[in-house]
Amino acid sequence: MKKNKRILMILLGISICLLIFNPKSLGYLKSIITGEIQQVTNILELELPHSSQILHIKQKDQILQYWDGILYAYDVRGNQSWSINLGINSPVIESNDEYIYVIDGGKNQIIKILNSGNIEYRTVLNKSVNFIKPGDDKYLFVHHHPEQNRLRNVSVLNEEGKVVSEILVSEGEVINALVSEKNDRVILHTVVISDGKVEGKLIYYNLKGEVVRLESTGDQIVVNMFFDNKGNLMVFYENKIASINSEYQNNWQVDTEEITSVALSNDYLITYHSNEGRGGIIQRQRESLKIIDFSGKIIGENRSLEKIIGVDTFNNDIIAYSSRTIYLLNGKGEILMEYKISGDLQDVLLLPNKHIGVITKEKLSIMKIQ
Repeated sequence: MKKNKRILMILLGISICLLIFNPKSLGYLKSIITGEIQQVTNILELELPHSSQILHIKQKDQILQYWDGILYAYDVRGNQSWSINLGINSPVIESNDEYIYVIDGGKNQIIKILNSGNIEYRTVLNKSVNFIKPGDDKYLFVHHHPEQNRLRNVSVLNEEGKVVSEILVSEGEVINALVSEKNDRVILHTVVISDGKVEGKLIYYNLKGEVVRLESTGDQIVVNMFFDNKGNLMVFYENKIASINSEYQNNWQVDTEEITSVALSNDYLITYHSNEGRGGIIQRQRESLKIIDFSGKIIGENRSLEKIIGVDTFNNDIIAYSSRTIYLLNGKGEILMEYKISGDLQDVLLLPNKHIGVITKEKLSIMKIQ
């Protein structure tokens, strides 16, 4: 009897050691110790037909759904806040904290909608629209489909939908862009491929469309750009992040692994990196998520995640998700919750107070993490 008890204690000790030294378990153990066990409650489940025409977009504190010509808005309690019948086939929808922009490609029309559901303007342009990028305020960047020449056309719309500047790019493809009324800037990242070599440029314009500065980015592709609240330009390259002041000098630069995706919270930047091995050399796939404050300091990191297909943030909460698992992380990169989903995840949207919108092919769910 004593022998069996001793064996049982040894097995229990081994199990505890394996649990403790598993990185995914540390956040869970910490939550048990501190009494912060996370639970998930279903608030809404909306069955969806199998259709590529259904779009889901986060807009500040609500989820937008475009389905069968109608744009719906749902709040965190699962209530439908409003709906608009737009009747557009295959629209493109973008948003920032205040506005929703819908491209009607058939009419070269852009529709601006307030987050209350009221339409603020409908603007018809004389050129077809390729893509748009909302600014951090009321201005909108518009990239037009290429003409039958080397020129690339972009426009900037003001808060009333009027074109305030038109820019002709004589060389290269526009890969990324940023517009800011507050900082009086339109910034384009263009790329030229010649003899198998990539040559990138950052071109700075004012809102009148006048060139202010041009600088080379070499073979680095810009993944994302934005202005912080101090007017510094944050540039996410493939393998580094730079903060650039109004004098075009680097405040700081952080070298990283190859950046796959980026998310922004109130107090920090979240970057996700995936290394699947290059050059025919088989390597162990390494996934990592880094959290960087606005001074360039890495304040958190997690390398225990499986392959992540998306990252989202609201205030300072962080959600990362794989094809079947949702992770809640804190600002240090520690896993606070790991939640399995039966269907294949298409998107997970983080909303206020740890509400999440979970989208699979079969349904839209709104859940609450407690």
